[in-house]
Amino acid sequence: MKTIFLAACFGCGLFLLAACGADDSEKNKCQNSNDCTDGRTCNFDKQAQLGFCMKATTGGFFMCSTENPCPAGQFCFNGLCAPGCMTDNDCADNQYCDTGNSQLCLDKEVAGCTDKGHCAENQDCILGLCSAISEKKSCTPRPDGMDGCDDFSICLDTDPGEQEELACTSFPPCPKDGKCPVGLVGAVCNNEIIPQKGRMCLTGLCQDINNCPTQFKCITPDGSNLGMCSNGTMGMPCKDKTDCQDNLGCLTGPGMPIGFCIPGFEEDDCESSGGVCIDPMDECPDGTEIGTKQCSNMMQLCCL
Repeated sequence: MKTIFLAACFGCGLFLLAACGADDSEKNKCQNSNDCTDGRTCNFDKQAQLGFCMKATTGGFFMCSTENPCPAGQFCFNGLCAPGCMTDNDCADNQYCDTGNSQLCLDKEVAGCTDKGHCAENQDCILGLCSAISEKKSCTPRPDGMDGCDDFSICLDTDPGEQEELACTSFPPCPKDGKCPVGLVGAVCNNEIIPQKGRMCLTGLCQDINNCPTQFKCITPDGSNLGMCSNGTMGMPCKDKTDCQDNLGCLTGPGMPIGFCIPGFEEDDCESSGGVCIDPMDECPDGTEIGTKQCSNMMQLCCL
């Protein structure tokens, strides 16, 4: 949940474009697959008249990274080489040309996944969508987006523990119609939600209930058009106790636009017992005093 929430916070700004350039290493250059060894295939770009020996997926896509770039005329996108384009005619039948941003050939439909086996070797199944494995590199989370990552990744802390591990976390491209698969916890297409960023599926986020799986709600902070999908289980986002399952309460507090469902709440909490919850510096209404019942906002006190 930490990674998803951070993705929602980076709401504006320009991210750096990182296209993979040509590798000058002679040993990786090729004209055809006969020039390659170790099970690699020649990724030959006809326009650039240059190829590199690269690993390929069973579907024929070439896997790439910072250390294994694509040949000139192609870009490393979500861990796979993609050709540049001007119109849909430059792309395969099952692809479209993203003329509004990246000028890359992207899949018209985005397939979901249930485990890593459904994705390419250099991808992970993250929350129901195949995404390139995060690259641990020098990057800095910044609200203006200048974090050192490319147009389709965001610098996030990938370790929910105390030890911070920053990495450029990739998000899969949106399908042509902009309707991302909901996956396990929902997804919404970045149609200028994050300005000047690529059209990518922001996992876990939503603008309405249609972006979320069945039985989920879209929990949206006041004054925002972007929220998070929640089914009310422990650790899921909430605005009040009604967004959480039975015997769970919503932990909120000052400066928290969204709370999280946590255990420890009884059915006879403050509100359901007729009490009034107040901030610690406020006074109880006339005829009431601070009691022992628990408020759904654990930062408040219960007056009974």
